[in-house]
Amino acid sequence: MIGKEVVITGVGCISPLGLEPEELSAALREGRSAIAEIASFDASPYPCRVGAEVLDLELSDFIESSKTYIDRTSAFVLAACASALKDAHWSGDESVGLILGTAWGCMDSLQLFAEKLVEGKPKFVPPLPFTHSYANAPNSLASIEFKLRGFNACLTCGGISGLAAVEYACRRVALGKEKRLLAGGSEALSESLFQSYSLRGQLNAGGEPRPYDPRSAGLVLGEGAAVVAVEEANLAREWRDPILARVCGWASCHGGSIAEGLARSMREALERGGIKPAAVDVILGIGNGLPGLDGEEVEAVRAVFADARPALTSIKGWIGETVGAGGPMSLAVALACLEEHFIPAALADEPPALEGVKLIVGDPPHTPVRTVLVNAADPSGACVSLVIAAA
Repeated sequence: MIGKEVVITGVGCISPLGLEPEELSAALREGRSAIAEIASFDASPYPCRVGAEVLDLELSDFIESSKTYIDRTSAFVLAACASALKDAHWSGDESVGLILGTAWGCMDSLQLFAEKLVEGKPKFVPPLPFTHSYANAPNSLASIEFKLRGFNACLTCGGISGLAAVEYACRRVALGKEKRLLAGGSEALSESLFQSYSLRGQLNAGGEPRPYDPRSAGLVLGEGAAVVAVEEANLAREWRDPILARVCGWASCHGGSIAEGLARSMREALERGGIKPAAVDVILGIGNGLPGLDGEEVEAVRAVFADARPALTSIKGWIGETVGAGGPMSLAVALACLEEHFIPAALADEPPALEGVKLIVGDPPHTPVRTVLVNAADPSGACVSLVIAAA
């Protein structure tokens, strides 16, 4: 690897299956799904009426300050950052920076402001929601809340946003530009987002997304946030911070198709870390129930891994497609795979015939897991891959 060694020393994860990474991994081991009838808005006008929502978050359990108004995307970020800082033992270090990614940003605030603007005269519209409607509002709120005075950036690049933020953090730490960074992504399910995917015809009216199954009728949307603490390895050892995993390689690429982009990003991530394809135990992939997208990842895996056949799986059949937060949430599960030596199933039963790919179906197997590759992709062909290994 070129540059300084990079490690992950903390993780925070707010998911529809729990507000801690341990809760999420326990639910995945048990095969529990978070997909249910939409509760946060009226979904009755749409063919699909289900999603995976975070309904039990009390922000006061994570931060001490009270908020007059908070967007849900920002609330997820604040809770995830608080957990990651605590897990990494970084609380009180004002040199920490923050890199976050989101595909859609703070849609709740934007929608609220727009509705009030349409309903009445502009001078009567409350200004507070507008200040919370920017994609980088969560960055600002978290930086103020936790006194994070280091490097700060917000990435908005579709489905790769969150994992691209982690990849960017790894690059900056490896280059010696920063020593400690929080990085991850957040996405909140809103009616405008739901309507957008519904109009595209991508939502599964049956309510059961089946990653990597050519018979799947579409995806189901989810929400949440995941943030990891990325640190220079020697500093972590010097300060005795808990090392959860080594970040061996990373890459971001753009191809003419998802298959081409993912094949490039996976190869470059493996090459950067000097990792042979046969050394990868698990791929936590992008599979979300859209057969075309899932099929392109399968094609890329076949091209890169040939006879190596690592286990391929996805968590999106259980917590939905969380778009910009999807990569970091998969990364949080990848950390659990390394620690707890289990591989979550992509499907509960009826495996499709995927020649040359070892798809994980049924009860999650318990097996030694040493190296995990995490993928994220956007329909534009932009792709990110990250390889982590046991510390």
